[in-house]
Amino acid sequence: MLGIKHRIPLGVKITSHYKTFIPLVLFFGFLLRLSLAFSSTNFDFDSYKITASLVSDGVPPWQSQRYNYGISWSIVLSCLYSLSSGNDFVFRLLIIAFLSLADFSIYLILKGWFGYKSALVFFLNPISIIITGHYNQFDNFSIAVGLLAIKSLISFQKTFEIRFLLACICLLTLSLTIKHNLALFLLWFIFSTFSFRIKTVLIIVPYSFFLLHFLPFMLLSNFDRESILSAVFKYWSANNAPFWKFWFWDKGFAESLGDHTAWHHGRLWMVLMFISVTYVGFLFRRLDLKYSLPIYSLALILFSSALTSQFLAIAAIGASVFFNWGFALFFVFEMVCLFADPAGFNSEFLEGILGTHGWNSWNTAPSLLLTGILFCFVKHRTTVRELLSNKRRKAPEPN
Repeated sequence: MLGIKHRIPLGVKITSHYKTFIPLVLFFGFLLRLSLAFSSTNFDFDSYKITASLVSDGVPPWQSQRYNYGISWSIVLSCLYSLSSGNDFVFRLLIIAFLSLADFSIYLILKGWFGYKSALVFFLNPISIIITGHYNQFDNFSIAVGLLAIKSLISFQKTFEIRFLLACICLLTLSLTIKHNLALFLLWFIFSTFSFRIKTVLIIVPYSFFLLHFLPFMLLSNFDRESILSAVFKYWSANNAPFWKFWFWDKGFAESLGDHTAWHHGRLWMVLMFISVTYVGFLFRRLDLKYSLPIYSLALILFSSALTSQFLAIAAIGASVFFNWGFALFFVFEMVCLFADPAGFNSEFLEGILGTHGWNSWNTAPSLLLTGILFCFVKHRTTVRELLSNKRRKAPEPN
């Protein structure tokens, strides 16, 4: 990941004539997101209101058992709720505006690294627009902060200035306390060519601060301790593992492995996800650091042990960077699934069509992502072959 500086040719040049229209296009992307504030709300928005109300009253957000993350997002919700003066529509509009800024931050970083094509595909793709505007999910916020962390680490890699390393560590920690999407990503630093000391700091410090930031709240009372343990550390999601279940001939047996009533509920899927995502980090350890999070976003969703509609926004980052016809199919088909989703736009017509084939947003995502990944491998097979065969070179380290 930090050794040989392999680059994958992505993107296309956009002439100055077309660049004049980009601000208008970006405004259109913002407008689409904000317009979805008029759509129906869902369970998560109701949870946001409860969370914001609790934090505003000085109560830890985990007491509701509808908040399963670090403290940071609850603080943002509390601030936005205060600005809205308790008005539901204004509160939702402020959430969408905030998350749209997170999308825009990702756009700016992708533009700087990969050019306008990847950045515009991300900002205008229907999945990101719907997840931000309608579902109001904040995975993009944690990923945006993670991308800023990688940007700082790249600066450290070039200059060896300690301030960039400290910024990276702080941003990685913040990302985990927003939502722990990057929990497995930190393990990729094991395969980097940084010194053992720097690897240790990059991995241990964010993990430690993430865990320790719960401690003051757990010490408040036995109830608060149990609330955090239950809502965060003992929480189990859908356990649907669509990629892994696909390979089982006996689908009934595969379903039983995710049974919430059994002792093993989802543990096999978690282990498989851990191994596979970590192995992807090992395979692509020689690639430029800027590619790490886009690749991770694809691996995390492809091998996920528990996949729901909002997680598609994570994969949208990698699909935009490595955009091809396979990923175009992913964007279009999953848009249809989000329109049919009962928690989405709840189109009974589309739900009926998809339902006859047993399709939905989470069980079709892995195959569509895999199609895009295979397209990318074929197109860049020479680079991929070099990545998997070249001897590793150690990057220079600061004195």
